[in-house]
Amino acid sequence: DRSKDLSYISQNIDYLSETINNPTILLFPEGTDLSESNVDKCRAYCESKGLTVFSQVLYPKSLGLGICLDSLRGKELYLQDLTIAYKDYQPNTRCSESAILKGEFPQEVHIFVDQYAIDEIPSEKSQLYKWLLDRFSRKDEVLRDYYNSNHFLSYVRDKYLDPTIYPTMKLIQTILSLFAVIAIYLVLLSNEWIAVILGVWFIVVSIVSVLVTSCLTGWDFINLQLYDAVNKNK
Repeated sequence: DRSKDLSYISQNIDYLSETINNPTILLFPEGTDLSESNVDKCRAYCESKGLTVFSQVLYPKSLGLGICLDSLRGKELYLQDLTIAYKDYQPNTRCSESAILKGEFPQEVHIFVDQYAIDEIPSEKSQLYKWLLDRFSRKDEVLRDYYNSNHFLSYVRDKYLDPTIYPTMKLIQTILSLFAVIAIYLVLLSNEWIAVILGVWFIVVSIVSVLVTSCLTGWDFINLQLYDAVNKNK
């Protein structure tokens, strides 16, 4: 019974909010897991209703989410939207409860996180439905990109990095690489002073590159930070 389920959700949200300081509430708008049978059922339902057919997620339901959000508005809370990708134990298989019971765990689990202020999420039912559908369209795109590239970076780069800045970063990397090649060449020629100067340059560049890669997740991360800083100052 849908009305009883929604009433039960509302009561539990109120209870958690009143008895626990800053409770963490986990919600699956899909309502079930991503098993092959559920994927087939969802696809058949969406096709019969003329709805968007996703390949990586199930079609979401907004009523339960709406009740949760209505109970939490006005409290300066945030919704953390998690998109989870798995590197399968066996290629082209989905992670499932039965596989875990058999000891077949994903090799890696990657999580893409978006954050939204609850008070900024639409409260009107039709607007919330559209907002949620847009989020799941994005999830489907993120996951398709991940399974094509084995990381989220290409999606982040294509969607968020300023295309006018990114080629500049590539040019800088090319110039640094060229200096490194010249330094090695001059060392081999034993041109002592120039070799020492460019050799030091090569060492510094190498250290910076290692630090950027290991501590800041690469040049793309720096580019993303620059892009965010520029947008905040607009």
